[in-house]
Amino acid sequence: MKLENQQSTITNPQFSGGRMIGGNSGNTSFATASILFTGITTGSTQQARGAATITGFSDGARLSLTGSNAATGTFFVTSSTTQVDAAPTYYVVTGSTIEATIANLATEINDYQSTFGIVALASASVLQLTSSAFGVAGNSYNFTSASVVTTLAGGLTLATGSFTLTDTFGVTNRFFITSSNQTIANLSANESVNGSTYYIAGGTGGAATITNIASFLNASASAIVSAASSSTNLLLSSSISGVAGNSVFVVSGSTTTNLAGGTGGSDYPYNFPFIAGGLYVAQPGTLVATTLDGSILTFVSCSGFVPGLFVAVSASSTCGGVIALK
Repeated sequence: MKLENQQSTITNPQFSGGRMIGGNSGNTSFATASILFTGITTGSTQQARGAATITGFSDGARLSLTGSNAATGTFFVTSSTTQVDAAPTYYVVTGSTIEATIANLATEINDYQSTFGIVALASASVLQLTSSAFGVAGNSYNFTSASVVTTLAGGLTLATGSFTLTDTFGVTNRFFITSSNQTIANLSANESVNGSTYYIAGGTGGAATITNIASFLNASASAIVSAASSSTNLLLSSSISGVAGNSVFVVSGSTTTNLAGGTGGSDYPYNFPFIAGGLYVAQPGTLVATTLDGSILTFVSCSGFVPGLFVAVSASSTCGGVIALK
């Protein structure tokens, strides 16, 4: 499908979430960098957890909770619906069953998540508690029912095994090296608009870990870089040709490494990491773009705002200063 001589102009445009998607001249090189990872560790950013089995819930029962910053609260089970919470005293309305009362208790704890730093989940007669923050701090949190104390445990903090990757658009993704595959890891994840957190399984030894990092980056961050490994060096090359790749950088520990050496303008066809709700063309020319349904549209002598749902712009476009609007 080809649309000829489609033009639009706009005065004083004000958009949010836009991204520049390339120029109109050929590239001569891609930006690259070699990053030395030393002393990289494997570990986990697990949250502390605990499960309390509760029986014999009755009106007047008293429970206690100690959480973030040693915040302590007493929870009273009551049939009254008129009691008003006043820290450190909180009220849980009884349900028709123990399970229903535990569900009410979970709701009450979650209402004060900012106070205790604990997320509660009711599962039949079990109250499951999880620190809302990753790391070792949650291991000191505890819940007391009658004489039984349930202490949250298993929280682990990762020290040096993490790094961030910031793309040419200023979006930062964070990567954690873990001792095992985590359920929230996504090997085929795409970059999100506001950045994402990914987990990479460490290998046996530094070289194996770097190999795993390179493989993961190629799967999850292909819109930013392509990666290879050489012993303990991570070799990165911008996925975007030209000088645009020079703005990509990695932060590991206290070291910042910038990709460099990219010259010329980008000539890439670019697939957006989101569905663009329109394009803005700053420098007139021909725009060749792919719509959400896969149609390829050609706008001749195009400038200004181009409405539509777009997923990519072709390298054959001659217009410049194209911005994808989110």
